[in-house]
Amino acid sequence: MSEPAPSAPFICPDAFREFLDQPEFFVRLFQTFILETRQDLENLEAASMLPHAAKAAGIAHRIKGGAAAVGAEPLRAEAARVEILGREGRLPEVRAGVGNLREEFARFCRFVAGRAAPGEN
Repeated sequence: MSEPAPSAPFICPDAFREFLDQPEFFVRLFQTFILETRQDLENLEAASMLPHAAKAAGIAHRIKGGAAAVGAEPLRAEAARVEILGREGRLPEVRAGVGNLREEFARFCRFVAGRAAPGEN
């Protein structure tokens, strides 16, 4: 039994194929998630630079929920970790976590873009 490649940003990369059967839903879901997460990452970074630990935790919580909704498990797990750091007031670690979240988000975006090419089913 083969396991998903370690670089796959989904719980089950094969589940991604299900979205391709509903392209309009797929496009709306992932575009909304990508746009909102991009803005959330900017807001999270800003909150971590100002001493707003509770706000940072709330933003990380929102990223966690969105990532869970699209099956982006590594991003969800990192957002959960950053959320806890924010709740504990550990802003220097939240700032470091923003970089990790950006990396996971970029991997997610590359994964989606590489599989949503026009005409691919």
